[in-house]
Amino acid sequence: MLPYVSVLEVLSTEVATFRLAGTALCEAMGIEMTGLNYFDFTTLEERGLRSARVNRLVGQPAGSYFVLPIPFRSGRLVPTEFLSLPVRPNDPAAPMQLFALTKPMEDLHLEGPVAASNQIPVAESFQFIDIGAGVPDSGLDLANRPPASLLLEKMG
Repeated sequence: MLPYVSVLEVLSTEVATFRLAGTALCEAMGIEMTGLNYFDFTTLEERGLRSARVNRLVGQPAGSYFVLPIPFRSGRLVPTEFLSLPVRPNDPAAPMQLFALTKPMEDLHLEGPVAASNQIPVAESFQFIDIGAGVPDSGLDLANRPPASLLLEKMG
């Protein structure tokens, strides 16, 4: 699964650097993404929403689940699932990180990714996941689905 893993280091509301971008993600985008700013991979109109979602994930902290269409050379948009969870570094002064696992929802053995792209669409279907600290206020309008929970209720 390592080709489908990415790690973002969230430095500010304007910068979230790819510390690690798995080979599957880099191949889909047509470039090496490690060291690049995740927020640069969207339009100016969608950048605010992407930044707000990411910064809420690390500030709450909460996880997220979303599906994005990834373009391939055949012209097909392949729905791709993302599960993203925040990780606090051992050094309290270090920025929060988001670890994400990505998985195409279709078999792609005979297709290659788009030759080059500078955009990752903003997820239309986005859901926060409660990992113990709650989820961002629904009044912020950052998610379009009710939150999920990874917490298990105590059995009596």
